[in-house]
Amino acid sequence: MRQSPTSSFFRFLVVFLVFISVFFSVTIAVQTLSAKQGAAQQAAAAEALMLKQIQ
Repeated sequence: MRQSPTSSFFRFLVVFLVFISVFFSVTIAVQTLSAKQGAAQQAAAAEALMLKQIQ
């Protein structure tokens, strides 16, 4: 069974848009996680520095 060119194009478009959406979602998730970890490390370093200055 052969698909029409219009149907093939829309199928390609849907698959392409889903791929791009997944790619951007993963990118945003990784950046968010990285930012949270960086903030936690920065807070821990600041706390350690303050404790060191107190002693």
